[in-house]
Amino acid sequence: MNRTLLLLKKIIIIAIPISLVFSIYLNSIITILFLCLFLPDLYKNFKNYNLSINRKAFFVLNSFVLVYLIGIIIDFFFDTVNFRKSERLLPFIIFPLIFFFSGAINTFKDKKIPLRIFARFVTYFNVFLILALFFQSYLDYEDNSIFNDRWKKTGIAVLKSKENSEYGFAVNKAIINTSASRPNLLLEKAFDIKSDTSITRSVYIKSDDDLWVLLRQYDGSNHKGAWFNIKDSEIGFIQKGVDAKLEQLKNGWNRIALTNQVNSSLKHERIQLTFVDGNKSYNLKNKNSLSFFIGGPQIEISNNASNYDPFKHKDFFEDFNRDKILNFIQGHPTYYSLFILLSIMVILMIMPTGYIQLIYLIINVGTLTLLGSKAAILTFFGLLFILLYYNRQSNKKLGLLRILLVIGILFVLLISNTFQRFTQSFNAVQKSDNTVYLSTDKRMEMWKSVVELPLQNLLVGNGNTNGYALIANKTSLYLNTHNQYLEAILCSGILGLLLLLYFLIGLFLVDSSSRKNKLLIMFVFIISFNLIFENILNRQWGIVFIAFFLPYIYKLGKINE
Repeated sequence: MNRTLLLLKKIIIIAIPISLVFSIYLNSIITILFLCLFLPDLYKNFKNYNLSINRKAFFVLNSFVLVYLIGIIIDFFFDTVNFRKSERLLPFIIFPLIFFFSGAINTFKDKKIPLRIFARFVTYFNVFLILALFFQSYLDYEDNSIFNDRWKKTGIAVLKSKENSEYGFAVNKAIINTSASRPNLLLEKAFDIKSDTSITRSVYIKSDDDLWVLLRQYDGSNHKGAWFNIKDSEIGFIQKGVDAKLEQLKNGWNRIALTNQVNSSLKHERIQLTFVDGNKSYNLKNKNSLSFFIGGPQIEISNNASNYDPFKHKDFFEDFNRDKILNFIQGHPTYYSLFILLSIMVILMIMPTGYIQLIYLIINVGTLTLLGSKAAILTFFGLLFILLYYNRQSNKKLGLLRILLVIGILFVLLISNTFQRFTQSFNAVQKSDNTVYLSTDKRMEMWKSVVELPLQNLLVGNGNTNGYALIANKTSLYLNTHNQYLEAILCSGILGLLLLLYFLIGLFLVDSSSRKNKLLIMFVFIISFNLIFENILNRQWGIVFIAFFLPYIYKLGKINE
Protein backbone atom coordinates (compact mmCIF):
# COMPACT_ATOMS: atom_id res chain seq x y z
CA MET A 1 0.00 0.00 0.00
CA ASN A 2 2.78 2.42 0.95
CA ARG A 3 4.66 1.64 -2.26
CA THR A 4 1.54 2.20 -4.36
CA LEU A 5 0.86 5.50 -2.60
CA LEU A 6 4.46 6.59 -3.06
CA LEU A 7 4.33 5.72 -6.76
CA LEU A 8 1.08 7.65 -7.15
CA LYS A 9 2.63 10.69 -5.46
CA LYS A 10 5.61 10.56 -7.83
CA ILE A 11 3.35 10.30 -10.87
CA ILE A 12 1.21 13.23 -9.72
CA ILE A 13 4.20 15.50 -9.04
CA ILE A 14 5.64 14.76 -12.50
CA ALA A 15 2.22 15.10 -14.17
CA ILE A 16 1.41 18.60 -12.84
CA PRO A 17 3.73 20.62 -15.14
CA ILE A 18 3.41 18.16 -18.05
CA SER A 19 -0.41 18.29 -17.99
CA LEU A 20 -0.19 22.08 -18.46
CA VAL A 21 0.95 21.43 -22.02
CA PHE A 22 -2.16 19.47 -22.95
CA SER A 23 -5.14 20.68 -20.94
CA ILE A 24 -5.87 23.33 -18.32
CA TYR A 25 -8.85 21.25 -17.17
CA LEU A 26 -6.70 18.13 -16.74
CA ASN A 27 -4.09 20.18 -14.89
CA SER A 28 -6.74 21.43 -12.44
CA ILE A 29 -7.85 17.86 -11.67
CA ILE A 30 -4.26 16.69 -11.11
CA THR A 31 -3.57 19.68 -8.84
CA ILE A 32 -6.58 18.75 -6.68
CA LEU A 33 -5.32 15.13 -6.50
CA PHE A 34 -1.89 16.47 -5.51
CA LEU A 35 -3.43 18.42 -2.62
CA CYS A 36 -5.50 15.42 -1.46
CA LEU A 37 -2.52 13.05 -1.52
CA PHE A 38 -0.27 15.30 0.56
CA LEU A 39 -2.85 16.72 3.02
CA PRO A 40 -2.27 13.86 5.52
CA ASP A 41 1.49 14.51 5.42
CA LEU A 42 0.86 18.21 5.85
CA TYR A 43 -1.30 17.60 8.92
CA LYS A 44 1.22 15.13 10.39
CA ASN A 45 4.30 17.31 9.86
CA PHE A 46 2.90 20.72 10.56
CA LYS A 47 3.44 20.71 14.33
CA ASN A 48 6.88 19.10 14.25
CA TYR A 49 8.30 20.76 11.15
CA ASN A 50 11.04 23.38 11.32
CA LEU A 51 9.10 26.38 10.06
CA SER A 52 11.56 29.22 10.70
CA ILE A 53 12.73 29.76 7.12
CA ASN A 54 9.73 28.12 5.48
CA ARG A 55 7.27 30.55 7.06
CA LYS A 56 9.09 33.52 5.58
CA ALA A 57 9.44 31.85 2.17
CA PHE A 58 5.76 30.88 2.23
CA PHE A 59 4.76 34.49 2.84
CA VAL A 60 7.02 35.63 -0.02
CA LEU A 61 5.33 33.29 -2.48
CA ASN A 62 1.89 34.40 -1.33
CA SER A 63 2.59 38.12 -1.69
CA PHE A 64 1.03 38.12 -5.17
CA VAL A 65 -2.22 36.99 -3.53
CA LEU A 66 -2.11 40.25 -1.56
CA VAL A 67 -1.67 42.21 -4.80
CA TYR A 68 -4.93 40.78 -6.10
CA LEU A 69 -6.76 41.23 -2.78
CA ILE A 70 -5.79 44.92 -2.64
CA GLY A 71 -7.37 45.33 -6.09
CA ILE A 72 -10.58 43.69 -4.83
CA ILE A 73 -10.72 46.02 -1.82
CA ILE A 74 -10.34 49.07 -4.08
CA ASP A 75 -13.09 47.70 -6.36
CA PHE A 76 -15.44 47.75 -3.35
CA PHE A 77 -15.06 51.53 -3.18
CA PHE A 78 -16.06 51.83 -6.86
CA ASP A 79 -18.84 49.23 -6.50
CA THR A 80 -17.27 47.20 -9.32
CA VAL A 81 -16.02 44.19 -7.37
CA ASN A 82 -15.89 40.96 -9.36
CA PHE A 83 -14.59 37.68 -7.94
CA ARG A 84 -14.41 36.02 -11.34
CA LYS A 85 -11.07 34.22 -11.85
CA SER A 86 -10.18 34.64 -8.17
CA GLU A 87 -9.57 30.86 -8.10
CA ARG A 88 -6.33 31.61 -9.94
CA LEU A 89 -4.86 32.52 -6.53
CA LEU A 90 -5.12 28.96 -5.18
CA PRO A 91 -1.93 27.55 -6.79
CA PHE A 92 0.11 30.28 -5.03
CA ILE A 93 -1.19 28.86 -1.74
CA ILE A 94 -1.34 25.12 -2.53
CA PHE A 95 2.11 24.47 -4.01
CA PRO A 96 4.24 26.43 -1.48
CA LEU A 97 2.16 24.97 1.36
CA ILE A 98 2.74 21.38 0.24
CA PHE A 99 6.39 21.74 -0.79
CA PHE A 100 7.37 23.69 2.35
CA PHE A 101 5.37 21.91 5.05
CA SER A 102 4.54 18.36 3.93
CA GLY A 103 7.97 17.14 2.85
CA ALA A 104 6.66 16.46 -0.67
CA ILE A 105 10.05 17.14 -2.20
CA ASN A 106 11.38 14.05 -0.38
CA THR A 107 9.10 11.84 -2.48
CA PHE A 108 12.10 11.30 -4.79
CA LYS A 109 15.48 10.06 -3.60
CA ASP A 110 17.02 12.08 -6.43
CA LYS A 111 15.19 15.39 -5.98
CA LYS A 112 16.12 16.55 -9.50
CA ILE A 113 14.17 13.78 -11.25
CA PRO A 114 10.98 15.87 -11.85
CA LEU A 115 13.08 18.61 -13.49
CA ARG A 116 14.94 16.12 -15.68
CA ILE A 117 11.72 14.39 -16.75
CA PHE A 118 10.10 17.75 -17.54
CA ALA A 119 13.09 18.83 -19.67
CA ARG A 120 13.14 15.52 -21.56
CA PHE A 121 9.38 15.61 -22.10
CA VAL A 122 9.51 19.16 -23.51
CA THR A 123 12.39 18.17 -25.80
CA TYR A 124 10.67 15.06 -27.17
CA PHE A 125 7.40 16.92 -27.53
CA ASN A 126 9.20 19.65 -29.48
CA VAL A 127 10.36 16.99 -31.94
CA PHE A 128 6.76 15.82 -32.31
CA LEU A 129 5.51 19.39 -32.86
CA ILE A 130 8.13 20.11 -35.53
CA LEU A 131 7.41 16.85 -37.38
CA ALA A 132 3.66 17.53 -37.20
CA LEU A 133 4.26 21.06 -38.51
CA PHE A 134 6.23 19.82 -41.51
CA PHE A 135 3.64 17.12 -42.22
CA GLN A 136 0.83 19.70 -42.14
CA SER A 137 2.92 22.01 -44.32
CA TYR A 138 3.26 19.23 -46.89
CA LEU A 139 -0.51 18.74 -46.90
CA ASP A 140 -1.02 22.49 -47.30
CA TYR A 141 1.50 22.53 -50.15
CA GLU A 142 -0.62 20.00 -52.00
CA ASP A 143 -3.76 22.04 -51.30
CA ASN A 144 -3.70 24.92 -53.76
CA SER A 145 -6.94 26.52 -52.62
CA ILE A 146 -8.39 29.03 -50.19
CA PHE A 147 -9.51 26.10 -48.05
CA ASN A 148 -6.01 25.59 -46.60
CA ASP A 149 -5.17 26.65 -43.07
CA ARG A 150 -2.82 29.49 -44.06
CA TRP A 151 -5.89 31.58 -44.84
CA LYS A 152 -7.37 33.06 -41.67
CA LYS A 153 -11.15 32.90 -41.82
CA THR A 154 -13.51 35.00 -39.69
CA GLY A 155 -17.25 34.36 -39.96
CA ILE A 156 -16.77 32.35 -43.17
CA ALA A 157 -16.91 28.61 -43.77
CA VAL A 158 -15.01 27.55 -46.90
CA LEU A 159 -16.02 24.15 -48.21
CA LYS A 160 -13.29 22.07 -49.82
CA SER A 161 -13.88 21.03 -53.41
CA LYS A 162 -11.85 19.18 -56.02
CA GLU A 163 -13.70 20.89 -58.85
CA ASN A 164 -11.76 23.22 -61.14
CA SER A 165 -13.09 26.23 -63.01
CA GLU A 166 -12.69 26.72 -66.74
CA TYR A 167 -9.74 28.96 -65.84
CA GLY A 168 -7.75 26.15 -64.22
CA PHE A 169 -7.94 26.96 -60.51
CA ALA A 170 -9.61 25.00 -57.72
CA VAL A 171 -13.10 26.23 -56.88
CA ASN A 172 -14.32 26.58 -53.31
CA LYS A 173 -17.80 27.44 -52.12
CA ALA A 174 -17.92 29.80 -49.15
CA ILE A 175 -20.81 30.49 -46.79
CA ILE A 176 -20.85 33.68 -44.74
CA ASN A 177 -21.96 33.56 -41.12
CA THR A 178 -24.06 36.71 -40.93
CA SER A 179 -23.66 36.90 -37.15
CA ALA A 180 -20.11 38.11 -37.81
CA SER A 181 -19.97 41.89 -38.33
CA ARG A 182 -16.79 41.66 -40.43
CA PRO A 183 -16.50 38.35 -42.32
CA ASN A 184 -12.90 38.08 -43.52
CA LEU A 185 -10.52 36.00 -45.57
CA LEU A 186 -6.91 36.96 -44.88
CA LEU A 187 -3.44 35.72 -45.80
CA GLU A 188 -0.21 37.23 -44.47
CA LYS A 189 3.22 36.73 -45.97
CA ALA A 190 6.84 37.62 -45.36
CA PHE A 191 8.42 39.29 -48.40
CA ASP A 192 11.83 40.44 -49.50
CA ILE A 193 11.62 42.91 -52.39
CA LYS A 194 15.00 43.71 -53.93
CA SER A 195 14.00 46.86 -55.82
CA ASP A 196 11.11 49.33 -56.12
CA THR A 197 8.27 47.74 -58.05
CA SER A 198 4.51 47.19 -58.15
CA ILE A 199 2.47 44.37 -56.65
CA THR A 200 -0.90 43.18 -57.92
CA ARG A 201 -3.12 40.90 -55.86
CA SER A 202 -6.07 39.21 -57.53
CA VAL A 203 -8.74 36.62 -56.85
CA TYR A 204 -11.59 35.07 -58.84
CA ILE A 205 -15.05 35.29 -57.30
CA LYS A 206 -18.69 34.92 -58.32
CA SER A 207 -22.03 35.13 -56.51
CA ASP A 208 -25.73 35.37 -57.27
CA ASP A 209 -26.27 37.17 -53.95
CA ASP A 210 -26.02 40.91 -53.42
CA LEU A 211 -22.37 40.71 -52.39
CA TRP A 212 -19.90 43.55 -51.89
CA VAL A 213 -16.21 42.84 -51.24
CA LEU A 214 -13.61 45.19 -49.80
CA LEU A 215 -10.27 43.97 -51.17
CA ARG A 216 -7.33 45.40 -49.20
CA GLN A 217 -3.57 45.15 -49.04
CA TYR A 218 -1.18 45.83 -46.18
CA ASP A 219 2.54 46.02 -46.96
CA GLY A 220 3.83 47.01 -43.54
CA SER A 221 3.21 50.73 -44.07
CA ASN A 222 0.11 51.18 -46.25
CA HIS A 223 -3.33 49.72 -45.64
CA LYS A 224 -5.51 50.59 -48.64
CA GLY A 225 -8.21 48.95 -50.70
CA ALA A 226 -11.21 49.15 -53.02
CA TRP A 227 -14.88 48.06 -53.00
CA PHE A 228 -16.32 45.64 -55.59
CA ASN A 229 -19.94 44.75 -56.35
CA ILE A 230 -19.65 41.07 -57.31
CA LYS A 231 -23.22 40.46 -58.47
CA ASP A 232 -23.30 43.46 -60.81
CA SER A 233 -19.56 43.29 -61.71
CA GLU A 234 -18.88 46.91 -60.73
CA ILE A 235 -16.07 48.75 -58.96
CA GLY A 236 -17.01 51.07 -56.13
CA PHE A 237 -14.80 53.50 -54.19
CA ILE A 238 -11.01 53.20 -54.61
CA GLN A 239 -8.81 54.52 -51.82
CA LYS A 240 -5.87 56.76 -52.68
CA GLY A 241 -2.61 54.93 -53.27
CA VAL A 242 -3.98 51.82 -55.01
CA ASP A 243 -5.37 50.93 -58.43
CA ALA A 244 -8.34 48.58 -58.78
CA LYS A 245 -9.51 46.45 -61.68
CA LEU A 246 -12.50 44.17 -62.25
CA GLU A 247 -12.50 41.80 -65.21
CA GLN A 248 -15.89 40.29 -66.05
CA LEU A 249 -15.51 36.67 -67.23
CA LYS A 250 -17.77 33.85 -68.41
CA ASN A 251 -20.38 32.07 -66.26
CA GLY A 252 -20.65 34.86 -63.70
CA TRP A 253 -16.96 34.89 -62.68
CA ASN A 254 -15.15 38.14 -61.90
CA ARG A 255 -11.44 38.66 -61.48
CA ILE A 256 -10.87 41.47 -58.99
CA ALA A 257 -7.39 42.94 -58.61
CA LEU A 258 -5.60 45.53 -56.51
CA THR A 259 -2.24 47.12 -57.40
CA ASN A 260 0.07 49.49 -55.56
CA GLN A 261 3.69 50.64 -55.77
CA VAL A 262 6.09 49.30 -53.14
CA ASN A 263 9.71 50.09 -52.36
CA SER A 264 12.67 47.84 -51.72
CA SER A 265 12.20 48.00 -47.95
CA LEU A 266 9.00 45.93 -48.12
CA LYS A 267 9.12 43.00 -45.68
CA HIS A 268 5.43 42.26 -45.19
CA GLU A 269 2.42 41.56 -47.39
CA ARG A 270 -1.19 40.81 -46.68
CA ILE A 271 -4.24 40.23 -48.87
CA GLN A 272 -7.58 40.71 -47.12
CA LEU A 273 -11.14 40.26 -48.39
CA THR A 274 -13.86 41.71 -46.16
CA PHE A 275 -17.50 41.07 -47.12
CA VAL A 276 -19.56 44.20 -46.44
CA ASP A 277 -22.99 45.81 -46.86
CA GLY A 278 -22.11 48.08 -49.74
CA ASN A 279 -19.81 50.74 -51.13
CA LYS A 280 -17.50 52.33 -48.50
CA SER A 281 -18.85 50.03 -45.79
CA TYR A 282 -16.60 48.06 -43.44
CA ASN A 283 -19.28 45.85 -41.86
CA LEU A 284 -21.96 43.35 -42.81
CA LYS A 285 -25.34 43.81 -41.09
CA ASN A 286 -28.92 42.60 -41.56
CA LYS A 287 -28.13 40.14 -44.34
CA ASN A 288 -29.71 36.78 -44.96
CA SER A 289 -27.52 33.78 -45.69
CA LEU A 290 -24.87 34.69 -48.27
CA SER A 291 -22.69 32.40 -50.32
CA PHE A 292 -20.16 32.75 -53.10
CA PHE A 293 -17.58 30.82 -55.11
CA ILE A 294 -13.92 31.75 -54.90
CA GLY A 295 -10.52 30.57 -56.08
CA GLY A 296 -7.31 31.29 -57.95
CA PRO A 297 -5.65 33.90 -55.71
CA GLN A 298 -2.54 35.28 -57.43
CA ILE A 299 0.21 37.72 -56.69
CA GLU A 300 2.07 39.52 -59.47
CA ILE A 301 5.42 41.18 -58.75
CA SER A 302 6.87 43.18 -61.64
CA ASN A 303 4.77 41.25 -64.17
CA ASN A 304 5.94 37.94 -62.72
CA ALA A 305 2.70 36.23 -61.68
CA SER A 306 2.47 33.21 -59.38
CA ASN A 307 -0.07 31.50 -57.22
CA TYR A 308 -0.57 33.25 -53.87
CA ASP A 309 0.27 30.00 -52.10
CA PRO A 310 3.52 30.91 -50.32
CA PHE A 311 5.00 27.43 -50.64
CA LYS A 312 4.90 27.70 -54.41
CA HIS A 313 7.35 30.58 -54.57
CA LYS A 314 8.82 31.15 -51.09
CA ASP A 315 10.72 28.81 -48.82
CA PHE A 316 9.10 27.41 -45.67
CA PHE A 317 10.85 29.56 -43.09
CA GLU A 318 9.81 32.82 -44.77
CA ASP A 319 6.09 32.27 -44.49
CA PHE A 320 5.03 29.76 -41.87
CA ASN A 321 2.51 30.77 -39.22
CA ARG A 322 4.07 30.35 -35.76
CA ASP A 323 0.65 29.71 -34.20
CA LYS A 324 0.33 26.53 -36.25
CA ILE A 325 3.16 24.89 -34.28
CA LEU A 326 0.88 24.58 -31.24
CA ASN A 327 -2.34 23.79 -33.13
CA PHE A 328 -2.26 20.25 -31.79
CA ILE A 329 -2.55 21.42 -28.16
CA GLN A 330 -4.21 24.81 -28.75
CA GLY A 331 -1.31 26.36 -26.84
CA HIS A 332 0.01 29.90 -26.58
CA PRO A 333 3.54 30.56 -27.98
CA THR A 334 4.55 32.83 -25.08
CA TYR A 335 3.67 30.36 -22.33
CA TYR A 336 5.02 27.29 -24.12
CA SER A 337 8.23 29.24 -24.67
CA LEU A 338 8.55 29.54 -20.88
CA PHE A 339 8.46 25.75 -20.64
CA ILE A 340 11.23 25.56 -23.23
CA LEU A 341 13.36 28.13 -21.41
CA LEU A 342 13.22 26.12 -18.18
CA SER A 343 13.96 22.96 -20.15
CA ILE A 344 17.09 24.62 -21.60
CA MET A 345 18.26 25.68 -18.13
CA VAL A 346 17.76 22.18 -16.72
CA ILE A 347 19.63 20.61 -19.65
CA LEU A 348 22.52 23.04 -19.20
CA MET A 349 22.76 22.94 -15.42
CA ILE A 350 21.60 19.48 -14.33
CA MET A 351 21.84 16.96 -17.16
CA PRO A 352 25.14 15.25 -18.13
CA THR A 353 27.34 16.94 -20.72
CA GLY A 354 27.94 15.38 -24.13
CA TYR A 355 26.48 15.09 -27.62
CA ILE A 356 23.01 14.15 -26.33
CA GLN A 357 22.94 17.33 -24.26
CA LEU A 358 23.90 19.42 -27.31
CA ILE A 359 21.22 17.73 -29.45
CA TYR A 360 18.61 18.43 -26.76
CA LEU A 361 19.69 22.06 -26.65
CA ILE A 362 19.54 22.49 -30.44
CA ILE A 363 16.01 21.01 -30.53
CA ASN A 364 14.82 23.36 -27.80
CA VAL A 365 16.50 26.47 -29.21
CA GLY A 366 15.16 25.67 -32.69
CA THR A 367 11.59 25.29 -31.42
CA LEU A 368 11.92 28.45 -29.33
CA THR A 369 12.94 30.36 -32.45
CA LEU A 370 10.11 28.91 -34.54
CA LEU A 371 7.58 30.00 -31.91
CA GLY A 372 8.90 33.52 -32.38
CA SER A 373 8.16 34.90 -28.89
CA LYS A 374 10.43 37.95 -28.88
CA ALA A 375 10.51 38.17 -25.07
CA ALA A 376 11.41 34.48 -24.74
CA ILE A 377 14.21 34.74 -27.32
CA LEU A 378 15.66 37.80 -25.58
CA THR A 379 15.38 35.92 -22.27
CA PHE A 380 17.32 33.00 -23.78
CA PHE A 381 20.22 35.25 -24.79
CA GLY A 382 20.11 36.97 -21.39
CA LEU A 383 20.34 33.60 -19.64
CA LEU A 384 23.30 32.59 -21.78
CA PHE A 385 25.21 35.74 -20.92
CA ILE A 386 24.52 35.20 -17.20
CA LEU A 387 25.73 31.60 -17.46
CA LEU A 388 28.80 32.70 -19.42
CA TYR A 389 29.66 34.94 -16.48
CA TYR A 390 29.06 32.17 -13.92
CA ASN A 391 31.16 29.66 -15.90
CA ARG A 392 33.95 31.99 -17.02
CA GLN A 393 36.49 29.74 -15.24
CA SER A 394 35.19 26.48 -16.74
CA ASN A 395 36.62 25.99 -20.24
CA LYS A 396 34.39 23.01 -21.05
CA LYS A 397 31.17 24.73 -20.01
CA LEU A 398 32.30 28.00 -21.58
CA GLY A 399 32.79 26.29 -24.94
CA LEU A 400 29.30 24.74 -24.86
CA LEU A 401 27.68 28.07 -23.99
CA ARG A 402 29.51 29.86 -26.78
CA ILE A 403 28.41 27.20 -29.28
CA LEU A 404 24.82 27.54 -28.05
CA LEU A 405 25.00 31.33 -28.35
CA VAL A 406 26.14 31.06 -31.98
CA ILE A 407 23.43 28.47 -32.72
CA GLY A 408 20.78 30.74 -31.20
CA ILE A 409 21.88 33.74 -33.27
CA LEU A 410 21.95 31.64 -36.45
CA PHE A 411 18.45 30.28 -35.83
CA VAL A 412 17.05 33.79 -35.38
CA LEU A 413 18.78 35.06 -38.52
CA LEU A 414 17.85 32.07 -40.67
CA ILE A 415 14.19 31.98 -39.72
CA SER A 416 13.24 35.24 -41.37
CA ASN A 417 9.71 35.28 -39.93
CA THR A 418 11.17 35.54 -36.42
CA PHE A 419 13.80 38.07 -37.47
CA GLN A 420 11.07 40.09 -39.19
CA ARG A 421 9.07 40.20 -35.93
CA PHE A 422 12.04 41.84 -34.21
CA THR A 423 12.45 44.29 -37.11
CA GLN A 424 8.79 45.27 -37.08
CA SER A 425 8.85 45.73 -33.30
CA PHE A 426 11.88 47.99 -33.64
CA ASN A 427 10.00 49.99 -36.29
CA ALA A 428 6.98 50.22 -34.00
CA VAL A 429 9.15 51.62 -31.18
CA GLN A 430 10.84 54.03 -33.60
CA LYS A 431 7.50 54.87 -35.26
CA SER A 432 9.24 54.49 -38.61
CA ASP A 433 6.16 53.02 -40.25
CA ASN A 434 2.47 52.46 -39.62
CA THR A 435 2.54 49.26 -37.57
CA VAL A 436 -0.86 49.50 -35.94
CA TYR A 437 -1.52 45.80 -36.46
CA LEU A 438 1.55 44.63 -34.55
CA SER A 439 1.35 43.32 -31.00
CA THR A 440 4.20 45.69 -30.07
CA ASP A 441 2.16 48.72 -31.09
CA LYS A 442 -0.86 47.57 -29.07
CA ARG A 443 1.37 46.90 -26.07
CA MET A 444 2.84 50.38 -26.29
CA GLU A 445 -0.62 51.91 -26.51
CA MET A 446 -1.73 50.02 -23.39
CA TRP A 447 1.46 50.95 -21.51
CA LYS A 448 1.08 54.60 -22.44
CA SER A 449 -2.55 54.65 -21.30
CA VAL A 450 -1.49 53.39 -17.84
CA VAL A 451 1.45 55.76 -17.25
CA GLU A 452 -0.66 58.73 -18.39
CA LEU A 453 -3.18 58.19 -15.59
CA PRO A 454 -3.15 60.82 -12.81
CA LEU A 455 -0.41 60.25 -10.23
CA GLN A 456 -3.00 59.71 -7.47
CA ASN A 457 -4.53 56.82 -9.44
CA LEU A 458 -1.13 55.15 -9.75
CA LEU A 459 -0.20 55.62 -6.11
CA VAL A 460 -3.48 54.34 -4.65
CA GLY A 461 -4.62 51.98 -7.43
CA ASN A 462 -7.90 51.70 -9.34
CA GLY A 463 -9.09 48.16 -8.58
CA ASN A 464 -8.96 44.96 -10.61
CA THR A 465 -12.23 45.59 -12.46
CA ASN A 466 -12.45 49.37 -12.35
CA GLY A 467 -8.81 49.78 -13.44
CA TYR A 468 -9.36 47.90 -16.67
CA ALA A 469 -12.62 49.76 -17.31
CA LEU A 470 -10.63 53.02 -17.18
CA ILE A 471 -8.09 51.75 -19.72
CA ALA A 472 -10.77 50.28 -22.03
CA ASN A 473 -12.62 53.60 -22.11
CA LYS A 474 -9.39 55.39 -22.86
CA THR A 475 -8.00 53.12 -25.59
CA SER A 476 -11.04 51.16 -26.88
CA LEU A 477 -8.77 48.12 -26.58
CA TYR A 478 -10.26 45.42 -24.38
CA LEU A 479 -6.87 43.89 -23.58
CA ASN A 480 -4.81 43.34 -20.48
CA THR A 481 -1.79 45.59 -19.94
CA HIS A 482 0.67 43.01 -21.31
CA ASN A 483 2.95 44.06 -18.46
CA GLN A 484 2.46 42.53 -15.01
CA TYR A 485 4.25 45.41 -13.29
CA LEU A 486 1.96 48.00 -14.89
CA GLU A 487 -1.08 45.90 -14.05
CA ALA A 488 -0.01 45.79 -10.39
CA ILE A 489 0.31 49.56 -10.18
CA LEU A 490 -2.87 50.10 -12.26
CA CYS A 491 -5.03 47.85 -10.07
CA SER A 492 -3.33 47.89 -6.66
CA GLY A 493 -1.19 51.02 -6.70
CA ILE A 494 2.38 51.43 -5.52
CA LEU A 495 1.83 48.92 -2.69
CA GLY A 496 0.75 46.32 -5.23
CA LEU A 497 3.88 46.95 -7.29
CA LEU A 498 6.11 46.59 -4.21
CA LEU A 499 4.41 43.32 -3.26
CA LEU A 500 4.88 41.97 -6.80
CA LEU A 501 8.59 42.83 -6.66
CA TYR A 502 8.78 41.18 -3.23
CA PHE A 503 7.17 38.06 -4.75
CA LEU A 504 9.99 37.93 -7.31
CA ILE A 505 13.04 38.71 -5.16
CA GLY A 506 11.82 38.03 -1.61
CA LEU A 507 13.36 34.54 -1.42
CA PHE A 508 16.80 36.08 -1.84
CA LEU A 509 16.03 38.62 0.90
CA VAL A 510 14.68 36.26 3.57
CA ASP A 511 17.19 33.49 2.89
CA SER A 512 20.72 34.53 1.90
CA SER A 513 21.67 30.94 1.00
CA SER A 514 19.21 31.03 -1.93
CA ARG A 515 21.51 33.57 -3.60
CA LYS A 516 23.82 30.64 -4.36
CA ASN A 517 21.02 28.67 -6.04
CA LYS A 518 21.90 29.36 -9.69
CA LEU A 519 18.86 27.53 -11.10
CA LEU A 520 16.59 29.61 -8.84
CA ILE A 521 18.30 32.81 -10.02
CA MET A 522 17.83 31.74 -13.66
CA PHE A 523 14.18 30.85 -13.08
CA VAL A 524 13.41 34.17 -11.39
CA PHE A 525 15.15 35.95 -14.29
CA ILE A 526 12.93 34.08 -16.78
CA ILE A 527 9.79 35.12 -14.89
CA SER A 528 10.83 38.72 -14.15
CA PHE A 529 11.86 39.55 -17.72
CA ASN A 530 8.79 38.03 -19.36
CA LEU A 531 6.47 39.86 -16.96
CA ILE A 532 7.52 43.04 -18.78
CA PHE A 533 5.71 41.86 -21.92
CA GLU A 534 2.96 39.53 -20.70
CA ASN A 535 0.61 39.20 -17.70
CA ILE A 536 1.86 35.69 -17.01
CA LEU A 537 0.37 35.59 -13.52
CA ASN A 538 -3.13 36.04 -14.96
CA ARG A 539 -3.43 32.73 -16.83
CA GLN A 540 -3.25 29.19 -15.53
CA TRP A 541 -0.38 28.26 -17.87
CA GLY A 542 1.80 30.85 -16.16
CA ILE A 543 0.30 30.62 -12.67
CA VAL A 544 0.78 26.87 -12.20
CA PHE A 545 4.16 26.90 -13.95
CA ILE A 546 5.51 29.56 -11.57
CA ALA A 547 3.66 28.47 -8.41
CA PHE A 548 4.89 24.87 -8.88
CA PHE A 549 8.51 25.35 -9.91
CA LEU A 550 9.43 28.37 -7.76
CA PRO A 551 9.01 26.60 -4.37
CA TYR A 552 10.33 23.32 -5.80
CA ILE A 553 13.56 24.85 -7.12
CA TYR A 554 13.97 26.87 -3.90
CA LYS A 555 13.64 23.72 -1.73
CA LEU A 556 15.97 21.85 -4.07
CA GLY A 557 18.65 24.43 -3.34
CA LYS A 558 18.08 24.08 0.43
CA ILE A 559 18.55 20.30 0.27
CA ASN A 560 21.78 20.66 -1.74
CA GLU A 561 23.37 23.08 0.76
